[in-house]
Amino acid sequence: MRASVVLLLVALAGCGGAKSDSAGRVPTSGTATFRTRPAAGAVLLFHTGHAADAAPARARVNPDGTFAVSAPDGAAGVAAGTYRVTVEWREGTGENGDATGKSRVAEKYLNAAKTPLRAEVRPGPGGACALPPFDLSK
Repeated sequence: MRASVVLLLVALAGCGGAKSDSAGRVPTSGTATFRTRPAAGAVLLFHTGHAADAAPARARVNPDGTFAVSAPDGAAGVAAGTYRVTVEWREGTGENGDATGKSRVAEKYLNAAKTPLRAEVRPGPGGACALPPFDLSK
């Protein structure tokens, strides 16, 4: 029950208020944890659900658990809207620095159609959006 409530809050919570930049991008940030620790190195992919959007926005989780979302073109921020969030985070690294091992998160976080993670991006105070925390251990 508690996990359902947390996921529901993540699904419905977001930001609201002020303005975005001139390109319509909202600076968006948040935190991600796994078993109460920062999910350092995890890559969060923000999918719009539109077939025309081939490349999702993305964010790499920093050692302290924080992240900032970048548009597919690498610019800071994303358009306001609702996103399904998937996670790429594997054990071990290959020769070129890519993760090669087993996924650290449950399978449900790997598929945009099945992930329970949602992000509602809207400009908040000062034009930025601070997302509620993502707990990747559930």
